[in-house]
Amino acid sequence: YPFIAAYDEVLVSFGKSIKNKNFDQNRIGFLAGYRFSKSSQIELGYIYINQQLQRKYLDKDIMLHNNVFQLNLISTISVGQKKSGT
Repeated sequence: YPFIAAYDEVLVSFGKSIKNKNFDQNRIGFLAGYRFSKSSQIELGYIYINQQLQRKYLDKDIMLHNNVFQLNLISTISVGQKKSGT
């Protein structure tokens, strides 16, 4: 059966070594796919990544912007035997 998904991930950094703001990156993604069976599916998607680097240039934050297209082929493999009801 076909499916679609959308997501927004906000990542933060913290700790003694983080000198700039705590914002690290934001990932926004959309994908569409088709599940062939319980054990296999295909997905095609897009992710926009906005990332603040932990350094500055001319005293300004450096922001990295990436556009990513992805194709996922997913296969689930059963590694154990199912136990019958006892």
